[in-house]
Amino acid sequence: MTEHPGFGVMLAWLLDHRELSGQELADRAGLTEDEVRAVLTGEALNEGLLRRIAPAMGFHAVDLFILAGLEVPDDMAPLDTAAER
Repeated sequence: MTEHPGFGVMLAWLLDHRELSGQELADRAGLTEDEVRAVLTGEALNEGLLRRIAPAMGFHAVDLFILAGLEVPDDMAPLDTAAER
């Protein structure tokens, strides 16, 4: 099994694939380039950043939570009244 490369590596790949720079992502997400750089290097990752980065890249935030290996916040989890706890 292949080891998970880390969210920063995957985000860098996605940026490259979408032909976006870190500065362009920062501008779209209302972040500083330093904040984006910190995520790319694995230094900082939190719920607020993921929620801002996702729409700036055209993703649903829940997708980035899953890519990052973080628990999906309750407000993003689908509501299924038939599901049991």
